[in-house]
Amino acid sequence: MSLVCASEQTHNTLWDHAKLVSGWLVICGWQAVVATCAYLCANLILTLVALNNPGYVPTQWQGTLLYWAIMVVAIIVNLYSSTILPKLEFFILALHILGFFAFLIPLLCPQKATTTEVWTTFRNDGGWPSTTLSVFIGLIASVFANNGTDCAVHMAEETKGADYVVPWCIVSTSALNGLLGLGTLLSMLYVTPNIDAVLESPSGKLGYPFMQVVLDSVGSYAGATVMICIVISMFTFACIAFLATASRIVFAFGRDKGLPFWQTMATVRPYTVFFFAWPIVRGLLPVVNKPKLHLRPLTLRHQVHPKTTLPNYAIYIISAVACLFGVINLGSSTAFNIILSITVSTLYSSYTITEMLLLWRRIRGDIREPSEMKGSTWQANELVWGPFHIPGVWGVALNAFAVCYGTIVIIFCYFPSTVSPDPATMNWACLIMAVVSFFAVAYYLMYANKVYQGPVVEISPYQIS
Repeated sequence: MSLVCASEQTHNTLWDHAKLVSGWLVICGWQAVVATCAYLCANLILTLVALNNPGYVPTQWQGTLLYWAIMVVAIIVNLYSSTILPKLEFFILALHILGFFAFLIPLLCPQKATTTEVWTTFRNDGGWPSTTLSVFIGLIASVFANNGTDCAVHMAEETKGADYVVPWCIVSTSALNGLLGLGTLLSMLYVTPNIDAVLESPSGKLGYPFMQVVLDSVGSYAGATVMICIVISMFTFACIAFLATASRIVFAFGRDKGLPFWQTMATVRPYTVFFFAWPIVRGLLPVVNKPKLHLRPLTLRHQVHPKTTLPNYAIYIISAVACLFGVINLGSSTAFNIILSITVSTLYSSYTITEMLLLWRRIRGDIREPSEMKGSTWQANELVWGPFHIPGVWGVALNAFAVCYGTIVIIFCYFPSTVSPDPATMNWACLIMAVVSFFAVAYYLMYANKVYQGPVVEISPYQIS
């Protein structure tokens, strides 16, 4: 968002539209991520019950109740466990790594697919004209599994030394989860000699064939249940983290006056926002010579709780919308899935916009090195490299690759899974994207053009010695 803002130093309709629509896409994408995570977790529980009770048939109301229960857990942890949340996240990391080995080792069963089958067999069950096209459409499932890698970005205001810590968090978590995910994927492929049989199993018909793979590998319902419970617990913890991230985005965008009812969602008491800005300021102090730090004078109420320093209203809003989605699921799971289909399209649209602007600015040489700022004032709308970046041609090549990758994802995320989809299997992401963009533009024309001026800058310019 800052790149969108800095790309045009003066306010005009075109850039204000772009900034506002980009912000709305991010919020809608993260709202869908929260709901999707809770929905998948609820369905995993129901499918596990069906795996252990062959005669059991899950119902939508049971899935909705479990969906709400998981949301309640996420809400309680976010509202009342703020002081222990970092320790909880460390526990989740340890469980994540240990759970990988606890899940992987039992899968090493004698019955395995051959290396040729794993690496050279391609399936085109969607009926697409070519296997290559089918592969690109199937890529979106892997893209969806990597959602949430930018969580740390949206928690930056509460992170000490965010300019250095946040990029390392993104790189390290992406590398760690990429390796663990690749190991799990290869293991599952090698222990699945008959894919059709797994897809036709009871858990496969419910959408979670991996459960049958686990059961076949360990040969024990109790052992399979324990292994699947590890996966369910990780989904639950992910929902907690996603809610925390989404609430910070709503808080920040409400503070920018980019949302309806922003006065309630993100207005502040005088100077209390300094709590959020201080970690970033502290990270900059080693390169600042006697900084004059001033906050924008704010005189309204603050949605951050005075004791817990949490954006309570933002948590309430994200949670309420997610719970309302559950009501839709009671009537029609198809309608519910239509709403959730925007997860990849909205987030990757916002990512790619930022990546394109970064590449453009980088090629033009508009982003300055800290050494070039010596003795000059760093204005709020200037772009200066932080301590974490890849300089030169390698950085340009990496940004160009990111733009190409994001463009491919955006194109294929609108394709349905089959050539001839019905309403239940149709990909409605394009429609939801159009609706979100329409409401964002309408809101801007009717109201936001009077108050919205892009991201709020709460720290005055400073001089680097």
